[in-house]
Amino acid sequence: VFSMSLIFLELSGEVSDDRMYSRHPAFGNLMDELKAERSSGVRPTKKAPLLPIILIVAMELVVVDNDRPLFERAFAWYRLVRVWAVMRFGDTEAVYPSKLVLGSTGLSGYVEQSKVTGPGKKVGRYPFEVSINSWVARRSWLEVGFKIWMRWGVERDYFLCLPSPDRQSVRGKKATYADAAACSRALFASFERPVAEPFVDDGFGGWDW
Repeated sequence: VFSMSLIFLELSGEVSDDRMYSRHPAFGNLMDELKAERSSGVRPTKKAPLLPIILIVAMELVVVDNDRPLFERAFAWYRLVRVWAVMRFGDTEAVYPSKLVLGSTGLSGYVEQSKVTGPGKKVGRYPFEVSINSWVARRSWLEVGFKIWMRWGVERDYFLCLPSPDRQSVRGKKATYADAAACSRALFASFERPVAEPFVDDGFGGWDW
């Protein structure tokens, strides 16, 4: 339909043959690819919606807010790391806290096993990094949240834990996808409109575990 409409418009507008997009080889190739995709029956890949920048700002402010419960701050850090490292929940299930390092250039670690890694796969594990320059409102969020998580220990083969009843600590139990989704909803519901000056470089010295 699109190609026929384009041809009609160009003919109606008396566009010369050498200037007609509908007769350009690249246009013909594009139409062939679209027809092939439709005939194959393969649906386009469904991508997760991107987080609005205002939520990134709000989570950074939560991480550095000393009046918030520690787990809320730690969970906001976890969500920010997922954003900047482009990780799914399933990836973080195989992030070992003992392998995380926060240095002068940022955070680094490994996804030990996911849908594309692990036994029998070409890639046994893959690294990820979050630069110290990954910030919008508070530069120190990466260091502050890392230190909160480290106080709760590193000897486990998953990252996200369930919170304690008072949300000041964690229980020694792995969080499921449903648990993480519930924590995200609770965190987002607690947000007020951020009232902070943007681009505040509040310091980062680097800290290795």
